[in-house]
Amino acid sequence: MGKNNDSTNRGPVLDTYRKRIGKQDYKKSKSAVKDLKNAAQARKSSTGLNDILLVAVAFSVILASLYVMFYILLANDNPDNM
Repeated sequence: MGKNNDSTNRGPVLDTYRKRIGKQDYKKSKSAVKDLKNAAQARKSSTGLNDILLVAVAFSVILASLYVMFYILLANDNPDNM
């Protein structure tokens, strides 16, 4: 890409930086990379529990609001019958 362009004078500092970055990937073993990928996948898939809890809380809030609404409406209907 821009590495072979001689018009820019970045010098050997950029080349050593690129070599250092390239060597870091080879230091990790394949099993370590696999473990990192599995851990990242587990974090992404753990949102299922959050979705279930969100639906349960929303359902509970709806039921509680209906209960309060009916309680207020029925409590004020006929106070003379008691």
